[in-house]
Amino acid sequence: MSKKNSVVWKCFDRGNSGSVNCNICKKQYKYAGNTTNMLKHIECVHPFTYFNMMGKKGNRDGVDDVTDVEIVDPESIMQTPDEHGPAADIASPSTSRKTPKLQQSSIDLYRPMNKTIEEKITNSLAYFIATDMMPYSIVEKEGFQFVRNLNPQYKLPSRKTITYQKIPQLYNNTVEIIKNILKNRLHMAVTTDFWTSVAMESYMSVTIHFLSDDWELYSATLACQKMDTDHTAANIQEQLLICLEEWEIDQQKILACTTDCSANMLAAIRLTSFNHLSCFGHVLNTAVNKILAHEKFSNIIKKSKTIQISIAHSYKMVSELRKIQESLNQTSKKIPSASPKWSTLILIEAIVSEHLALMSLFSQSPTFRSKDICLTKSERLIAQALIKGLKQFETISEQMASEKHITASAIIPILESLQKSKESKDNNDDITADIINQINAEIIKYFHSRYSQESNTEHTFTVEYLYILRSTFQKRLSL
Repeated sequence: MSKKNSVVWKCFDRGNSGSVNCNICKKQYKYAGNTTNMLKHIECVHPFTYFNMMGKKGNRDGVDDVTDVEIVDPESIMQTPDEHGPAADIASPSTSRKTPKLQQSSIDLYRPMNKTIEEKITNSLAYFIATDMMPYSIVEKEGFQFVRNLNPQYKLPSRKTITYQKIPQLYNNTVEIIKNILKNRLHMAVTTDFWTSVAMESYMSVTIHFLSDDWELYSATLACQKMDTDHTAANIQEQLLICLEEWEIDQQKILACTTDCSANMLAAIRLTSFNHLSCFGHVLNTAVNKILAHEKFSNIIKKSKTIQISIAHSYKMVSELRKIQESLNQTSKKIPSASPKWSTLILIEAIVSEHLALMSLFSQSPTFRSKDICLTKSERLIAQALIKGLKQFETISEQMASEKHITASAIIPILESLQKSKESKDNNDDITADIINQINAEIIKYFHSRYSQESNTEHTFTVEYLYILRSTFQKRLSL
């Protein structure tokens, strides 16, 4: 086969003493009159160029002269356009030969990947989509095709494959793993609640909590299922027991069930054999809302929300507020929305801290009068006392929301600490001390209504039992 008839000579040059040199990697071979070794070298070492070359030729022999074969090497893919341009040279041909240009070959021209490796990558992709809550359509997004550059041999699965095969397979495998773990647990606890989606559809969630052999606390979501029936006590009880049965969980192993304090939830748990424990976060949130509903705080909250809405709905006011903050040498801060957890407290805190900037902003407004919309001096004093009084409970709420600690055992110590604490007037003005003490008293009163012996013996048994265990283990650990 002569040099001019073989396409492989686009990648090789003759050397000295009967040798040939690869233009891509400079590898030298002996030349005995045929191109078999040269073609094999391109196929094994430079697959991009090989499949590009075979795609243009359509056969392995290369009997016709081909002048437009483009040499492509995997290492050159990472070269940036700024450095080398979209048609960067990647070989070192002789001066008599035209410099080939970079062109990434189609993935369809690549040799098929090993099935085991391909399956492993696809399963990892499904795990990424499930755990990071990505849309199934991500595999079809243009930007996600960068995966082809990581491994050109890998062919991304279709959205249909992910939706109907891989995610269900991952779910079924996970269910079996969790079932096997729960079979060996002697005691567990359950939490359940209702959620409403953006589409106003109701869902019931069920979560199981258990300790490992190493005394590490774990939880697993057993269900987050749509519930079209009325949220009656009987229907809630039925759905909860069905869920536990599907997961093969013995009801006798359930020590307690934690829910909010709604009447239907309380009635539903009474229909079961479980001890009930009110959710600490829900109890605290309800108590705080009762405090915020007091008449002395109502006008402060109303003004704060009016300020937030006025600024949030006007890009011009947001821009003006930023300029005023800069002129006052203040850090530019946005007025937060009133939707996240503890949002009202965070909003009031922002309104108080940005008082000067807000006064200046609304004094320039043709729509609002600053003295009508901004907080007065007396209102700011009350707001500051409210912030100081509720801040401690925000901290408690965050600590009690831990997923790695059994926090129910801390309920009694928290109540005892609140009962012993009393804000001194020596460190505060009369208004601040009175408001903080009033907040503590109101929250203690509401907590006792949920956890005291007079309210519910089942609650008291569970909370006190956990407190005794907590004290016992702390004494043993200190020895």
